Amino acid sequence: MMFLKRGCFFLIISVLLCGCSVNTHLTIDVLKFAERPVLHKMADVALITDVFNPEKCRQVYVYDNRNVHDTTCRARLQAEIFMGGLQDVIAESQYFIDVANIGLREKNLPLSEILSLSQDANPDILLILNAFDMKDETYFVPSIYGGYAVMRGIVSTSLMFYDVASRSLIEQKTLLDTVYWVSSEMSRYQFVNLERDRAVILEDLAYDAGRKVASYFFPEWVSVTRVLIVPSGKEWQRASEAALAGSWERADYFWESLAKEKNKKKQSAAWFNRAVYQEINGNFHEAMDFIKRADAIHNRGVHHRYLEVLEQRILTQQQFDALMSNE
Repeated sequence: MMFLKRGCFFLIISVLLCGCSVNTHLTIDVLKFAERPVLHKMADVALITDVFNPEKCRQVYVYDNRNVHDTTCRARLQAEIFMGGLQDVIAESQYFIDVANIGLREKNLPLSEILSLSQDANPDILLILNAFDMKDETYFVPSIYGGYAVMRGIVSTSLMFYDVASRSLIEQKTLLDTVYWVSSEMSRYQFVNLERDRAVILEDLAYDAGRKVASYFFPEWVSVTRVLIVPSGKEWQRASEAALAGSWERADYFWESLAKEKNKKKQSAAWFNRAVYQEINGNFHEAMDFIKRADAIHNRGVHHRYLEVLEQRILTQQQFDALMSNE
């Protein structure tokens, strides 16, 4: 399997000069293995929000070191937004074929009725959120130019994973997480008035919490940095520009020719860049072979660091393959 998005290549503004070469940094998206995987690759997943507002809502939040009472009912809305963030991570991974998000209209429904309500989605797995709570506090951090606001949300959730075919509980997880929202630079006066935007910021935090929790159990795309070594010369510049534009085959055409130069440093750079291209294509073992060839020609510290990265990519691929073999 290939766990790397094509077409997601962006030039980071800064470049580092290194002798007569330029190390150009770019970012690519790679699929990260879940921290606590509980599911194999399934055809369909249904998310169920089984959280309702209490009859009387009363919460104390902290704003600028003072306790404030809030009687607005937010639990249901925040739980739905939380599940939206979780759903987005699952959908973006493209590891599961379909992800449905279902909100219940009544609380404490038996599993049989929940399964009946989710029939249209025809899921293999039900993920039920049956508890959600978020406590928040906001404080002002002074800086040279004024300061900025930080809102911290402490989120507690309870999630239940059911296998639909057997109607059995796979696992239940109770989690406590902290998410943060940080403002741009602002004055103390602006900070005082920021409290009126608290409801919107809480929604952002609920969404971020959903994405964070999803990463525990499901694969997630993350951005990582890679380096291209670009010695001086028109051909090198053309190859770099092609790679940064996403035209990797064209770039590799140049590097394959440049790997035959007499200058050993440039030979090594060409093989290094070709290794990055192999990683882009999901050929991690070939990439390692190219890096070892580059290092045999001319030793660089960046070779050894990249070998460690590729070893981790191979390990991650093996973890994904092991999950798929258990389908």
